[in-house]
Amino acid sequence: MPEIDKDFQAAHEIGKIYNSFVDKKILCDFFIESALVFIHAGCGLLFLAGKNDRLWLESSRRPPQQIQPIRETAQKIFEQGKPSFQKSELFVPLIVRNVAIGIAYFSKDSAAGIFSEKDAALASDLAAQLGSALKNILLFEENLKMERLSTIGQTMGMVMHEMKNIVQLAHFSEDYLKMGIQNQNAKNLTLGMAGISKALREMEGFTYEILSLTKDYKIAPEPVDLPSLLEELRTDLQAKAEDGKIRLDVEVEKPFPQSVEGESRSLYRALLNLAKNALEAVRNKERHTEPPFVRIRARVKDKDAYQIVIQDTGEGMSDEVKAKLFQAFFSTKGEKGTGLGLLVIDRTVKAHGGEIHFESQAGKGTTFTLTLPKTLSRTA
Repeated sequence: MPEIDKDFQAAHEIGKIYNSFVDKKILCDFFIESALVFIHAGCGLLFLAGKNDRLWLESSRRPPQQIQPIRETAQKIFEQGKPSFQKSELFVPLIVRNVAIGIAYFSKDSAAGIFSEKDAALASDLAAQLGSALKNILLFEENLKMERLSTIGQTMGMVMHEMKNIVQLAHFSEDYLKMGIQNQNAKNLTLGMAGISKALREMEGFTYEILSLTKDYKIAPEPVDLPSLLEELRTDLQAKAEDGKIRLDVEVEKPFPQSVEGESRSLYRALLNLAKNALEAVRNKERHTEPPFVRIRARVKDKDAYQIVIQDTGEGMSDEVKAKLFQAFFSTKGEKGTGLGLLVIDRTVKAHGGEIHFESQAGKGTTFTLTLPKTLSRTA
């Protein structure tokens, strides 16, 4: 086999490795290193095209002191889309689907001679394989970018959905206050003040939910009076339970610690979401074989931990719903659901150093069990 065939065969085998890279920077660096070996070059630069097809330096090996003149020449050759080599300098465009996406530059020291046509052909072959590998990475990055934009859009939709509900409650409460002041009606004033207080609590709770979705989410531990917190939960949910003709039982088994450690507002919001889901599951069930109820119990598990159990006689969950339960944006409520409720609950429980488990059977109901430490470690 002629020597040139061995060189091209080796270059082709090296080019196959390019497709195994998933990091663009590492791939480009490896391309420059391998090309320098094959064409015996002393310097290698790789420029990629950005906005308005302007080139930026992506990778370099043994670069010269002055890069800007090379960049300017590379820009002109890039716009022409054809390779160029003159003695000790070689410019090779990267072509993907007949479109130039960058250009590679190589040079030789004066003592190393000049580039041959074989060198140019080898560099072009390696550049073609790099272009193919880059295409896959760039396509992946574009898909990732679109997924991120979609996620941002979904998140903003969720935020606007919740904000709209809170603002609507505030407007209704404002109307009651105006009527109460105009008519000197104590009942309307009381309803208005209660509504404003609820809107503020909802806003505060929603803020904790959003914070729980941030990358470095941590809680601020404080003493939590759990019996009082559950009583607040019962008060907030009683009207909803009565409207659905559902028995709401809230119980703290004795003996129970006077206080445990946690972040009361985020913990309350997690329990509120779980309890609301339970009430809706019971309400959506078409036929009940027993009186419908939602039961919330707090109990001591052992000397270090306690549990909160939320049990319902609702419609239960299918295997598909169970598998997707804690995925972001998954919801069984259609347009009415944000798909973040259970994700927030899961992150809140984990931020408290706890665990969440559930059992559910379609048509029979669901039980969520939150196991939480009585005292939080400082890293929780």
